[in-house]
Amino acid sequence: NTSTGMYAYAHYVEYAVDQPTYSDAARWHRMLAVGLQFLLSRRGPATSPGTHLFAYGQSRPALAEPDLLIFTGPFGAIVEGAFQKHQPVYSVTPSVCLPHSRGHVTLASPDPQAPPRVQPNLLGDERDLELIVDAIGLMERIVHQAPFGGHLRGRVTPGPDVRADDRQQLKDFARQAVTTCHHSC
Repeated sequence: NTSTGMYAYAHYVEYAVDQPTYSDAARWHRMLAVGLQFLLSRRGPATSPGTHLFAYGQSRPALAEPDLLIFTGPFGAIVEGAFQKHQPVYSVTPSVCLPHSRGHVTLASPDPQAPPRVQPNLLGDERDLELIVDAIGLMERIVHQAPFGGHLRGRVTPGPDVRADDRQQLKDFARQAVTTCHHSC
């Protein structure tokens, strides 16, 4: 039984790949080439859907509902409407459904036009932090499997200095990189 409108924590774990992706195509000269390739042959990055995988899962079999949402695609982080990496990047985005952490919204001033203060308290509950770290580790193991693993050039975000087997490094990354997304969870 899923709840519509719950926020999930998500962040991109990005991998450099040896195939063209939206991130690579975002350079103006590549956009023209990709557009022409699609128009002339109906092939190339423009034929790919934005999300290749959208899956719900449970971190433990005993759970009644999914507590993870994973989505992947041939793109890197998008900030203010633009791809941030100008190389072929494939993103894996683990998310926590139905987080335990709770934030709060308060008035910023007596002025009704003033925006409120929002404190989301992302990963404020240790269970959410542990779950996102577990999910990052799971995704790291999955992407290195055939056939996808054969196309990897390396992890871009978090950088190669963050070891996938170091929980403290992954926690530090998650605390810095976590954000919200809005999907039915």
